Amino acid sequence: MIVISLLTVALVLWISYALIFKADFLVARLGLDQNFTESILPDWSPAVFSGVKIVLALLIIGERNRILQFLEKSPNAEGNEK
Repeated sequence: MIVISLLTVALVLWISYALIFKADFLVARLGLDQNFTESILPDWSPAVFSGVKIVLALLIIGERNRILQFLEKSPNAEGNEK
């Protein structure tokens, strides 16, 4: 029973290693990068940037009371408390 478990773990680790660190070998070996006339992957940078802006906006909206309390308690330019 232990031998089967160890073999299963070793197989999963080997497959994980191959998929993570040897992906270029697998792509070349299986021919996954052939017969494409153009790039089918979209440019994700605008989508990621928009998503980050939305998440930050939601966080700021959710914490606006704490932000306002912090700003009201902070000292002004001369160092005097309000």
